[in-house]
Order: sequence, then C-alpha cells, then structure tokens
Amino acid sequence: MPWDTVGMATRDEVHRLVDVLPEERVAAIGAVLRAAVEAGMTDEQAHRLAEQLRAHPESTRLASEPVRTFASAGTL
Repeated sequence: MPWDTVGMATRDEVHRLVDVLPEERVAAIGAVLRAAVEAGMTDEQAHRLAEQLRAHPESTRLASEPVRTFASAGTL
C-alpha cells in the first residue's frame, strides 16, 4: 500500500500520504486532521487511535451513520 507508513512521523511523509489519497477522500481526511489539531490531540492519543484503526478497522466506531439512541433508555 502506498500509504502504509507505520512509524513514520516527518512532515514530508504526511505530505506524501495526502498526495496519494484519492481525490474523493481528501476533504474527509482533512476534516479529521483539522479536528485533531483543533482539539489538541496529544501524540499518545493519536498513536492509540492509529493502533486501534489498524487492529480493528471493521469495528472502530467511525461509521457514517449516527449511533442510535433509544428514548426508553431513560426509563430504566
């Protein structure tokens, strides 16, 4: 994979990753990066998120649909 950069951390490598993104994913990845920077995500948090995504990509809760909440949960 051209974006397999486990352990990389230089600005040039981040630029390379963005350069190989399909055009339709650039805005979404940019939004994730912007949110992480604006939220002040620490190095440790970013590395944990990356490890979680690599280990369990199918079960990581980054779905395009919102998580359902049930009105009856409040009555319990």
